[in-house]
Amino acid sequence: MNGKSDEEAKGTKAVFADDKVTFTRKEGKPMTWTYELDPTIRPKTIDLIAEKGDTILQPVGIYELESDTLKLCMGFSMERPTAFTDKGCNEVSTLKREKL
Repeated sequence: MNGKSDEEAKGTKAVFADDKVTFTRKEGKPMTWTYELDPTIRPKTIDLIAEKGDTILQPVGIYELESDTLKLCMGFSMERPTAFTDKGCNEVSTLKREKL
């Protein structure tokens, strides 16, 4: 995440269930959002909507899903990122599906 090594980002989890995603980092409480995808445009888009009463900025971004790897580029402004680069992205993450 954001150029951190695997060791630094280790322990961060994202659980997708139905239309919700919960992010849990090593430190801090879990954060849950409803998410909306639009896979019909390029790049594919993802919007996160905070739980009622949450005052966090509403992240918008783009995603790429290949096999067991999800790549996210999220922006916390009104402008959606258009490429998987640090420019325009507040957070770039690569998530690997955990084998159960």
